[in-house]
Amino acid sequence: ALEKDHAQATKRVQQLQTNIDLCKQQLENQTAKMADMTAENKKLEAQLLADSRKLEAQLVESEKLSNERNGLIETVGKLKNEIMEGSDAFDKQKEETIRVEQLLKNEED
Repeated sequence: ALEKDHAQATKRVQQLQTNIDLCKQQLENQTAKMADMTAENKKLEAQLLADSRKLEAQLVESEKLSNERNGLIETVGKLKNEIMEGSDAFDKQKEETIRVEQLLKNEED
């Protein structure tokens, strides 16, 4: 009976040792997976940061272009006003020229 108990205990110890070895292997596998995932996360974080910086630069450029566009719209508005003023002045000068020509023609007659 003692030998039988010893054999059962030895078998149980071997089973436990096998379980311990399997657990160690699983732990090593999980640790390796975690290391891979951590490396992938760091890579993704770096890419996200780079993309974020690129978007910030694009936003700054967009705001700059928008300001330039608004400045151009304002300049076009001023130029339109100047053209209208010039056109009005031209029309008045034309009217004055016609009036003077008419006066000169009347004096000749």
